[in-house]
Amino acid sequence: MSQITIPDETPKAVYTVGSTPQSLFTFDFAYTQASDIVVTVDGVTKTLTTDYTVAPTTTYDDGFDGGTVTMVTAVSNATVVVSRSVPVNRTTLFPLSGPFSISSLNTELGRIVMMVQDNDPDLRKALRFSLDITDNIGELNSNATTRAGGIVGFDTSGLLTIYTLSALGTLALPVSVLDNEVPRWDGTGGLTLQTSGVTINDSGNLTLPGALAPGDALTTRANIGVPAGVLVKSANYTVAVADRNKLLRFTATATASLPAAATAGADWIINIRADGGVVTVDPNGAELIDGASSLTLQDGEAASIWCDGSSFTTMKGAAGGGYFKGSGTDKGAGNTEDIFRVHSSTLDANTTIDSGTNALAAGPLTISSGVVLTVNGNLSVV
Repeated sequence: MSQITIPDETPKAVYTVGSTPQSLFTFDFAYTQASDIVVTVDGVTKTLTTDYTVAPTTTYDDGFDGGTVTMVTAVSNATVVVSRSVPVNRTTLFPLSGPFSISSLNTELGRIVMMVQDNDPDLRKALRFSLDITDNIGELNSNATTRAGGIVGFDTSGLLTIYTLSALGTLALPVSVLDNEVPRWDGTGGLTLQTSGVTINDSGNLTLPGALAPGDALTTRANIGVPAGVLVKSANYTVAVADRNKLLRFTATATASLPAAATAGADWIINIRADGGVVTVDPNGAELIDGASSLTLQDGEAASIWCDGSSFTTMKGAAGGGYFKGSGTDKGAGNTEDIFRVHSSTLDANTTIDSGTNALAAGPLTISSGVVLTVNGNLSVV
Protein backbone atom coordinates (compact mmCIF):
# COMPACT_ATOMS: atom_id res chain seq x y z
CA MET A 1 0.00 0.00 0.00
CA SER A 2 1.33 3.47 -0.82
CA GLN A 3 2.07 6.35 1.51
CA ILE A 4 0.13 9.60 1.73
CA THR A 5 1.30 12.92 0.30
CA ILE A 6 0.36 16.25 1.88
CA PRO A 7 -0.79 18.90 -0.64
CA ASP A 8 -1.04 22.64 0.07
CA GLU A 9 -4.40 22.67 1.84
CA THR A 10 -6.31 24.34 4.69
CA PRO A 11 -7.23 21.71 7.28
CA LYS A 12 -10.66 23.09 8.13
CA ALA A 13 -14.28 22.63 6.97
CA VAL A 14 -17.07 24.91 8.20
CA TYR A 15 -20.78 24.06 8.05
CA THR A 16 -23.75 26.29 8.86
CA VAL A 17 -26.61 24.00 9.80
CA GLY A 18 -30.19 25.23 9.56
CA SER A 19 -33.35 23.94 11.18
CA THR A 20 -33.04 20.51 9.52
CA PRO A 21 -30.94 18.24 11.79
CA GLN A 22 -27.64 17.08 10.28
CA SER A 23 -25.25 14.40 11.51
CA LEU A 24 -22.77 13.80 8.63
CA PHE A 25 -19.96 16.28 7.86
CA THR A 26 -17.29 15.51 5.26
CA PHE A 27 -13.76 16.93 4.98
CA ASP A 28 -11.02 16.56 2.35
CA PHE A 29 -7.72 17.09 4.18
CA ALA A 30 -5.18 14.47 5.30
CA TYR A 31 -4.72 13.17 8.85
CA THR A 32 -2.80 10.40 10.58
CA GLN A 33 -5.29 9.18 13.19
CA ALA A 34 -8.89 9.86 14.28
CA SER A 35 -7.77 11.85 17.32
CA ASP A 36 -6.24 14.45 14.93
CA ILE A 37 -9.77 15.52 13.93
CA VAL A 38 -11.30 18.22 16.15
CA VAL A 39 -15.03 19.03 16.00
CA THR A 40 -16.66 22.13 17.51
CA VAL A 41 -20.36 23.03 17.58
CA ASP A 42 -20.99 26.76 18.09
CA GLY A 43 -17.47 27.05 19.50
CA VAL A 44 -17.82 24.15 21.96
CA THR A 45 -15.25 21.36 21.43
CA LYS A 46 -16.78 17.91 21.25
CA THR A 47 -15.28 14.59 22.43
CA LEU A 48 -14.21 11.84 20.02
CA THR A 49 -16.30 8.66 20.38
CA THR A 50 -18.63 10.26 22.96
CA ASP A 51 -19.94 12.96 20.60
CA TYR A 52 -18.66 11.92 17.18
CA THR A 53 -16.78 9.31 15.17
CA VAL A 54 -14.43 9.62 12.19
CA ALA A 55 -14.40 7.39 9.10
CA PRO A 56 -11.67 7.84 6.42
CA THR A 57 -12.32 8.30 2.72
CA THR A 58 -8.98 6.89 1.52
CA THR A 59 -6.56 4.84 3.63
CA TYR A 60 -2.75 4.81 3.21
CA ASP A 61 0.07 3.06 5.06
CA ASP A 62 0.77 6.14 7.18
CA GLY A 63 -2.51 8.04 7.27
CA PHE A 64 -5.79 8.93 5.68
CA ASP A 65 -6.95 11.38 3.03
CA GLY A 66 -10.33 12.95 3.76
CA GLY A 67 -13.16 11.48 5.76
CA THR A 68 -16.61 11.84 7.31
CA VAL A 69 -17.50 12.97 10.80
CA THR A 70 -20.68 11.38 12.16
CA MET A 71 -22.27 13.14 15.12
CA VAL A 72 -23.78 10.83 17.73
CA THR A 73 -26.62 13.36 18.07
CA ALA A 74 -27.64 15.32 14.99
CA VAL A 75 -27.29 19.10 15.30
CA SER A 76 -29.46 21.95 14.00
CA ASN A 77 -29.33 25.75 13.96
CA ALA A 78 -25.61 25.69 14.69
CA THR A 79 -22.16 26.20 13.16
CA VAL A 80 -20.05 23.06 12.95
CA VAL A 81 -16.29 23.27 12.35
CA VAL A 82 -14.19 20.22 11.47
CA SER A 83 -10.44 20.86 11.73
CA ARG A 84 -7.16 19.05 12.29
CA SER A 85 -4.77 19.34 15.22
CA VAL A 86 -1.76 17.05 15.00
CA PRO A 87 0.06 16.81 18.36
CA VAL A 88 3.35 18.71 18.27
CA ASN A 89 5.69 15.89 19.18
CA ARG A 90 8.08 13.42 17.60
CA THR A 91 7.07 9.79 17.77
CA THR A 92 9.87 8.14 15.76
CA LEU A 93 13.60 7.78 16.48
CA PHE A 94 15.91 6.70 13.70
CA PRO A 95 18.92 4.42 14.44
CA LEU A 96 22.32 6.07 14.75
CA SER A 97 23.84 3.54 12.33
CA GLY A 98 22.72 0.91 9.93
CA PRO A 99 19.55 0.88 7.84
CA PHE A 100 16.36 2.72 8.87
CA SER A 101 12.77 2.74 7.67
CA ILE A 102 12.09 5.09 4.75
CA SER A 103 8.37 4.61 5.43
CA SER A 104 8.80 5.93 8.98
CA LEU A 105 10.77 8.91 7.66
CA ASN A 106 8.00 9.75 5.20
CA THR A 107 5.41 9.48 7.94
CA GLU A 108 7.40 11.78 10.24
CA LEU A 109 7.94 14.37 7.48
CA GLY A 110 4.23 14.25 6.68
CA ARG A 111 3.35 14.94 10.33
CA ILE A 112 5.69 17.95 10.35
CA VAL A 113 3.97 19.42 7.29
CA MET A 114 0.58 18.84 8.93
CA MET A 115 1.72 20.68 12.08
CA VAL A 116 2.76 23.68 10.01
CA GLN A 117 -0.57 23.68 8.14
CA ASP A 118 -2.53 23.40 11.41
CA ASN A 119 -0.97 26.63 12.70
CA ASP A 120 -1.13 28.52 9.41
CA PRO A 121 -4.80 29.70 9.77
CA ASP A 122 -4.08 31.21 13.18
CA LEU A 123 -0.90 32.89 11.91
CA ARG A 124 -2.85 34.44 9.02
CA LYS A 125 -5.29 36.03 11.50
CA ALA A 126 -2.48 37.58 13.58
CA LEU A 127 -1.56 41.28 13.39
CA ARG A 128 1.33 41.53 10.94
CA PHE A 129 3.48 44.19 9.31
CA SER A 130 3.90 44.57 5.58
CA LEU A 131 7.01 43.01 4.05
CA ASP A 132 8.15 46.43 2.81
CA ILE A 133 8.63 47.64 6.41
CA THR A 134 12.33 47.25 7.12
CA ASP A 135 12.88 49.58 10.09
CA ASN A 136 12.86 48.44 13.69
CA ILE A 137 9.42 48.41 15.36
CA GLY A 138 10.75 47.58 18.79
CA GLU A 139 9.65 44.88 21.20
CA LEU A 140 7.63 44.66 24.39
CA ASN A 141 9.94 43.73 27.24
CA SER A 142 8.00 45.15 30.18
CA ASN A 143 7.23 42.86 33.09
CA ALA A 144 3.69 41.98 34.18
CA THR A 145 3.58 44.77 36.79
CA THR A 146 4.44 47.40 34.18
CA ARG A 147 2.00 45.99 31.64
CA ALA A 148 -0.93 45.75 34.07
CA GLY A 149 -3.78 48.13 33.18
CA GLY A 150 -2.03 49.31 30.02
CA ILE A 151 -2.56 49.20 26.30
CA VAL A 152 -0.18 48.51 23.41
CA GLY A 153 0.66 51.47 21.19
CA PHE A 154 3.39 53.17 19.21
CA ASP A 155 5.44 56.05 20.58
CA THR A 156 6.49 59.15 18.62
CA SER A 157 9.34 57.15 17.08
CA GLY A 158 7.02 54.42 15.84
CA LEU A 159 8.25 51.87 18.36
CA LEU A 160 6.02 49.53 20.34
CA THR A 161 5.37 50.61 23.91
CA ILE A 162 2.91 50.24 26.80
CA TYR A 163 0.64 53.18 27.66
CA THR A 164 -1.43 53.55 30.80
CA LEU A 165 -5.10 54.37 30.19
CA SER A 166 -4.75 57.59 32.18
CA ALA A 167 -2.51 58.87 29.39
CA LEU A 168 -5.56 58.96 27.09
CA GLY A 169 -7.27 61.72 29.08
CA THR A 170 -8.82 62.59 32.39
CA LEU A 171 -10.78 59.36 32.67
CA ALA A 172 -8.85 56.37 34.01
CA LEU A 173 -10.47 52.95 33.72
CA PRO A 174 -11.89 51.06 35.46
CA VAL A 175 -14.04 53.95 36.69
CA SER A 176 -17.16 54.35 38.82
CA VAL A 177 -19.87 55.77 36.56
CA LEU A 178 -22.82 57.46 38.27
CA ASP A 179 -26.44 57.17 37.15
CA ASN A 180 -27.17 59.00 33.88
CA GLU A 181 -23.47 59.50 33.10
CA VAL A 182 -21.94 58.52 29.78
CA PRO A 183 -18.27 58.54 28.69
CA ARG A 184 -17.32 60.78 25.78
CA TRP A 185 -14.22 62.23 24.11
CA ASP A 186 -13.48 65.79 25.15
CA GLY A 187 -12.16 68.55 22.90
CA THR A 188 -8.54 67.48 23.37
CA GLY A 189 -9.06 63.82 22.53
CA GLY A 190 -9.24 62.77 26.18
CA LEU A 191 -11.94 60.65 27.77
CA THR A 192 -14.35 62.19 30.27
CA LEU A 193 -17.79 61.65 31.82
CA GLN A 194 -20.88 63.71 31.12
CA THR A 195 -24.37 63.64 32.60
CA SER A 196 -26.89 62.67 29.95
CA GLY A 197 -30.28 64.36 29.58
CA VAL A 198 -31.71 61.15 28.14
CA THR A 199 -32.06 58.34 30.66
CA ILE A 200 -33.52 54.84 30.80
CA ASN A 201 -34.61 53.64 34.22
CA ASP A 202 -34.43 50.08 35.59
CA SER A 203 -37.89 49.34 34.18
CA GLY A 204 -36.77 50.28 30.67
CA ASN A 205 -38.77 53.53 30.52
CA LEU A 206 -37.25 56.38 28.53
CA THR A 207 -37.01 59.91 29.95
CA LEU A 208 -36.28 62.80 27.59
CA PRO A 209 -35.04 66.26 28.64
CA GLY A 210 -37.80 68.60 29.81
CA ALA A 211 -41.25 67.73 31.03
CA LEU A 212 -41.62 64.28 29.50
CA ALA A 213 -42.24 61.77 32.26
CA PRO A 214 -40.84 58.22 32.03
CA GLY A 215 -43.35 55.69 30.86
CA ASP A 216 -46.19 58.24 30.58
CA ALA A 217 -47.34 58.10 26.98
CA LEU A 218 -50.16 60.59 27.65
CA THR A 219 -47.69 63.08 29.09
CA THR A 220 -45.43 62.64 26.09
CA ARG A 221 -48.25 63.18 23.60
CA ALA A 222 -49.54 66.21 25.49
CA ASN A 223 -46.14 67.90 25.62
CA ILE A 224 -45.50 67.48 21.93
CA GLY A 225 -49.08 68.37 20.95
CA VAL A 226 -50.24 64.99 19.69
CA PRO A 227 -54.00 64.41 20.25
CA ALA A 228 -54.85 61.44 22.45
CA GLY A 229 -58.14 60.54 20.74
CA VAL A 230 -61.81 61.53 20.66
CA LEU A 231 -64.54 60.56 23.14
CA VAL A 232 -68.16 61.07 22.06
CA LYS A 233 -70.64 61.63 24.91
CA SER A 234 -74.41 62.21 24.89
CA ALA A 235 -74.98 62.61 28.65
CA ASN A 236 -73.29 63.91 31.80
CA TYR A 237 -69.69 62.72 32.07
CA THR A 238 -67.06 62.81 34.81
CA VAL A 239 -63.77 63.60 33.09
CA ALA A 240 -60.96 61.22 34.11
CA VAL A 241 -57.32 62.19 34.54
CA ALA A 242 -56.55 59.53 31.92
CA ASP A 243 -58.60 61.58 29.39
CA ARG A 244 -55.69 64.00 29.23
CA ASN A 245 -55.32 65.75 25.88
CA LYS A 246 -58.41 64.03 24.44
CA LEU A 247 -61.29 65.76 22.67
CA LEU A 248 -64.63 65.27 24.41
CA ARG A 249 -67.44 65.79 21.88
CA PHE A 250 -70.86 66.17 23.48
CA THR A 251 -73.78 65.53 21.13
CA ALA A 252 -76.44 66.62 23.64
CA THR A 253 -76.91 68.99 26.55
CA ALA A 254 -74.74 67.71 29.39
CA THR A 255 -72.40 68.54 32.26
CA ALA A 256 -68.68 67.73 32.10
CA SER A 257 -67.35 67.34 35.65
CA LEU A 258 -63.61 67.98 35.91
CA PRO A 259 -61.25 66.05 38.20
CA ALA A 260 -59.68 67.80 41.18
CA ALA A 261 -56.98 70.17 39.96
CA ALA A 262 -54.41 68.70 42.35
CA THR A 263 -55.16 65.22 41.02
CA ALA A 264 -54.99 66.29 37.38
CA GLY A 265 -51.73 68.12 38.03
CA ALA A 266 -49.97 70.97 36.28
CA ASP A 267 -50.01 70.94 32.45
CA TRP A 268 -53.04 68.62 32.30
CA ILE A 269 -55.17 69.46 29.25
CA ILE A 270 -58.65 68.50 28.05
CA ASN A 271 -60.55 69.69 24.96
CA ILE A 272 -64.36 69.96 25.07
CA ARG A 273 -66.74 70.67 22.20
CA ALA A 274 -70.51 71.27 22.43
CA ASP A 275 -71.95 69.67 19.31
CA GLY A 276 -75.68 69.25 19.88
CA GLY A 277 -76.53 71.13 23.06
CA VAL A 278 -75.22 73.35 25.82
CA VAL A 279 -72.34 71.89 27.83
CA THR A 280 -71.62 73.03 31.37
CA VAL A 281 -68.03 72.49 32.50
CA ASP A 282 -68.07 72.05 36.27
CA PRO A 283 -64.77 72.11 38.25
CA ASN A 284 -64.39 69.95 41.33
CA GLY A 285 -65.81 71.41 44.56
CA ALA A 286 -65.03 75.09 45.02
CA GLU A 287 -62.34 75.14 42.33
CA LEU A 288 -62.57 77.76 39.58
CA ILE A 289 -62.36 77.86 35.82
CA ASP A 290 -61.38 81.22 34.32
CA GLY A 291 -62.09 82.65 37.78
CA ALA A 292 -65.70 81.41 37.74
CA SER A 293 -67.42 78.44 39.36
CA SER A 294 -68.32 76.93 35.96
CA LEU A 295 -68.02 77.42 32.23
CA THR A 296 -70.91 77.28 29.77
CA LEU A 297 -70.25 76.21 26.20
CA GLN A 298 -73.10 77.01 23.86
CA ASP A 299 -73.94 74.59 21.10
CA GLY A 300 -71.16 74.88 18.51
CA GLU A 301 -68.54 76.23 20.93
CA ALA A 302 -65.35 74.49 21.97
CA ALA A 303 -62.65 75.11 24.55
CA SER A 304 -59.23 73.81 25.49
CA ILE A 305 -58.91 73.64 29.26
CA TRP A 306 -55.53 73.81 31.05
CA CYS A 307 -54.87 72.87 34.66
CA ASP A 308 -52.10 74.49 36.72
CA GLY A 309 -52.52 72.15 39.67
CA SER A 310 -54.96 74.38 41.58
CA SER A 311 -57.42 75.82 39.02
CA PHE A 312 -58.38 75.75 35.35
CA THR A 313 -57.90 78.20 32.45
CA THR A 314 -59.48 78.02 29.03
CA MET A 315 -58.83 79.01 25.47
CA LYS A 316 -61.99 79.08 23.38
CA GLY A 317 -63.61 80.80 20.44
CA ALA A 318 -64.81 84.39 20.68
CA ALA A 319 -67.79 84.96 22.98
CA GLY A 320 -71.07 84.20 21.28
CA GLY A 321 -69.20 82.12 18.67
CA GLY A 322 -71.33 79.76 16.60
CA TYR A 323 -71.68 77.61 13.54
CA PHE A 324 -73.35 77.65 10.15
CA LYS A 325 -76.57 76.11 9.00
CA GLY A 326 -77.06 75.23 5.35
CA SER A 327 -79.56 73.26 3.35
CA GLY A 328 -79.64 69.98 5.15
CA THR A 329 -76.03 70.15 6.39
CA ASP A 330 -74.24 72.05 9.15
CA LYS A 331 -71.64 73.35 6.74
CA GLY A 332 -71.78 73.28 2.97
CA ALA A 333 -68.73 72.51 0.83
CA GLY A 334 -66.75 75.71 0.51
CA ASN A 335 -69.51 77.46 2.52
CA THR A 336 -71.63 77.57 -0.65
CA GLU A 337 -74.69 76.29 1.20
CA ASP A 338 -74.19 78.32 4.40
CA ILE A 339 -77.24 80.47 5.02
CA PHE A 340 -77.40 81.28 8.73
CA ARG A 341 -74.80 81.90 11.39
CA VAL A 342 -76.24 80.77 14.70
CA HIS A 343 -74.77 82.10 17.96
CA SER A 344 -75.65 82.41 21.63
CA SER A 345 -77.86 85.25 22.82
CA THR A 346 -75.82 85.66 26.02
CA LEU A 347 -72.32 87.14 26.30
CA ASP A 348 -70.63 85.22 29.13
CA ALA A 349 -66.98 86.33 28.88
CA ASN A 350 -65.25 89.70 28.99
CA THR A 351 -64.90 90.92 25.42
CA THR A 352 -63.15 93.90 23.81
CA ILE A 353 -63.88 95.12 20.31
CA ASP A 354 -60.64 96.79 19.32
CA SER A 355 -60.47 100.17 17.63
CA GLY A 356 -60.39 99.96 13.87
CA THR A 357 -62.53 96.80 13.86
CA ASN A 358 -66.23 96.16 13.17
CA ALA A 359 -68.43 93.66 15.05
CA LEU A 360 -71.90 92.45 14.19
CA ALA A 361 -74.30 90.46 16.39
CA ALA A 362 -77.90 89.38 16.04
CA GLY A 363 -80.06 90.63 18.87
CA PRO A 364 -81.38 90.58 21.38
CA LEU A 365 -78.04 90.25 23.23
CA THR A 366 -77.84 89.76 26.98
CA ILE A 367 -74.63 90.48 28.89
CA SER A 368 -74.18 88.19 31.89
CA SER A 369 -73.71 89.68 35.32
CA GLY A 370 -70.11 90.68 35.97
CA VAL A 371 -69.16 90.44 32.28
CA VAL A 372 -67.71 93.57 30.66
CA LEU A 373 -68.16 94.43 26.98
CA THR A 374 -65.68 97.12 25.89
CA VAL A 375 -66.33 98.71 22.50
CA ASN A 376 -63.36 100.66 21.12
CA GLY A 377 -64.35 100.03 17.48
CA ASN A 378 -67.76 99.64 15.90
CA LEU A 379 -70.56 97.30 17.11
CA SER A 380 -73.86 96.74 15.36
CA VAL A 381 -76.66 94.65 16.94
CA VAL A 382 -79.43 93.88 14.45
